[in-house]
Amino acid sequence: MIKPGNDDVENHNGQNKEMNLRDYQLELAAPGLEGHNSIIVAPTGSGKTHVAIKICLEHIRKVKKPKIVFLAPVKTLAQQQFLLFKKFLDDDPDMVCQLDGDSDSTIPVDSIYSRHTVAVMTPQILVNMIKEGQAKINEISLIIFDECHNTIKKKPYNIIMNLYMDRKFSSRNTKLPQIIGMTASPGLRKVKDKGDAIEKVMSLMANLDVASPPVQVLRHKEELRRHQTEAEYELIVVFRDPGNRFHVRINRVMEEIEDEMRSGFVKFESVLDDKVQFTGTTSRGCQSYESLITALRQECKKIEDREASQYFMAITKHLLMYNQSLVLNDHISGKFALLYVRQELAKQPRNKIEALLLAIFEKFGPEQCQGVSPLLRRLKSMLLEKSQESSQLRCIIFAKTRLLSDTLATLLCEDSDLNSIMEHNTKRLTGSGPSSSELGMTKVSQLDTLKQFREGACKDIVATSVAEEGLDIDACNLIIDYNYSSDEVGFVQRKGRARAKGSKFVLLAYDDSVHARKMKANLQLARMTSETLNSIKETDLHQLKSEITKLQFKDKRLRELSSTVAQSYDSNMYKLSCLDCKQFATSSNCIHHINRQHRVVVDPDFPNQSSFEEVPVGMEDLRFGDEMPTVGKIFCGNQECRRQWGFRMRYLGIRVSVLKIDNFLITNDDGYKEIRKKWNKAPFDSLKVELTTDDLENISRSEELSDDDDD
Repeated sequence: MIKPGNDDVENHNGQNKEMNLRDYQLELAAPGLEGHNSIIVAPTGSGKTHVAIKICLEHIRKVKKPKIVFLAPVKTLAQQQFLLFKKFLDDDPDMVCQLDGDSDSTIPVDSIYSRHTVAVMTPQILVNMIKEGQAKINEISLIIFDECHNTIKKKPYNIIMNLYMDRKFSSRNTKLPQIIGMTASPGLRKVKDKGDAIEKVMSLMANLDVASPPVQVLRHKEELRRHQTEAEYELIVVFRDPGNRFHVRINRVMEEIEDEMRSGFVKFESVLDDKVQFTGTTSRGCQSYESLITALRQECKKIEDREASQYFMAITKHLLMYNQSLVLNDHISGKFALLYVRQELAKQPRNKIEALLLAIFEKFGPEQCQGVSPLLRRLKSMLLEKSQESSQLRCIIFAKTRLLSDTLATLLCEDSDLNSIMEHNTKRLTGSGPSSSELGMTKVSQLDTLKQFREGACKDIVATSVAEEGLDIDACNLIIDYNYSSDEVGFVQRKGRARAKGSKFVLLAYDDSVHARKMKANLQLARMTSETLNSIKETDLHQLKSEITKLQFKDKRLRELSSTVAQSYDSNMYKLSCLDCKQFATSSNCIHHINRQHRVVVDPDFPNQSSFEEVPVGMEDLRFGDEMPTVGKIFCGNQECRRQWGFRMRYLGIRVSVLKIDNFLITNDDGYKEIRKKWNKAPFDSLKVELTTDDLENISRSEELSDDDDD
């Protein structure tokens, strides 16, 4: 019999498929086994996935023509859960499949999906399949939401449940899937008191169409405690080096740039919106300063005057860069931070404002820096100490950014003192990304890192928040938050990553940081979660069902109102202009799509508005697959700007321009003026027209004419 004590697939040999749950797990499974919608709230390491599999097996046994979808928020977690499902459901080759969105299979996704009883995937894949008619909510009999606290706002989980709700309210007798949610914490972000907390949990219940209290272990708590490892928490405070040279000099550089920006407010007053302002009320080198400048930059993106836009976009970009350098100085070293600054300055375009900003750095910036940060010194001494104590060390270090994660992993991997005791082979683990230049990782490299960590070939992982949710490694015995704290959900999840006996969860933070206070607040919220769930459990079931229905109707009305506003916007034509210099790029009616994924410009004048840098044949980046290799980059045609707008791809033998919408200011004649990060948030339907062979011929012809003009 396979022991279902946790969710780590590496513990199972797969020889015996009998599913026997412990008593506390049967308690968690009970409502789901009876066919009811439910939210399962249980600690990490308690075996929630085994509970889900048990519900699936019972569902398959009872339901005629079952169709089950298991959703996980990230690809690495989906892969892990898929492997566990295969241990129990793989006797029949048509029983379980994984849809990962980047498979090289020539078999269509809908064909794979329709052939299998259970499909494991990320939620965005299901959203896309439903929108494209490849899947239907009413044809699914069971949906399981892993890490279901993500069923909020406009996240993919909630988009799926919105489609479910639309169908639920369209007809009384409509067929709907059973819903199961699983989480270690329902999430109490930004709640002020217990009343807010109850409302937050009730909202999650309404979103998942659950009208009964979340299911917890109540009758078999002692059994759960026997099988659960609780990591010991420790706070380690580090003091900064007084008079740090890099910190002092970069602060002076930022002061000068802020003064220059204030003079710009006066110079460009006639073309600025009231929202373009700078208070300068927060310390540099921290998250709050980054948030302040990022918010200012968002408003500056909407400035339509070209000179003013270029001026403020350059200034805010430099302030953000220097703020990041202060973070690197605090977490790594002044030497590395200075190298980062020089590399970033070398990338900037050559124009009047950039020359001014470069001159400020050359006058006030540091020339050289030595030594490492107190934080890094303490981290290394801790790892040395733990390495000497045990050869079984497995440590996950959480860092805030991909840049920090990558840098820290490299430094630790190359550290001779650490590796003199044992070979740490430190790796980074970050989220997926479109390119290595953005320090993203492919799914294959993520899974390879986790495999090496499980097997002991890698002793340490430096991870961003991507490692918080559900990635289970029994051997992990040390978690370090590297001057970085998350919210209450992240706190519970990170702590739960340490599964081995005698595990420790350490917050390593500067004495003047907010992280110690946030950790204390997270501990209080964790206690409030328990109190909140108990209060909901004591609520009369009829009253609870009535409150859930009210919340669902309220949300439905808000979505209908939002849809009406969106439709009114879509009736107009929009202009896309460069975010930095405001040069016109193209119009919304010139955006066509390839396979509902890539947005291509069909505007015949686009080659005159842009510039291309293309790579030689054989050097293509295959990030979009063999059929659509990336063959270059698209830049703003203004040579003093040169902001990257997107990528050049080869499609059916023709080179096409694929844009990233977050590089443009979107406007129309009615005064609309916004920036959007994703195409599905655009005020127009970017999937309205599919790219045709006629479009490809016109694109090819217009580029030939443009080349002739250049000659």
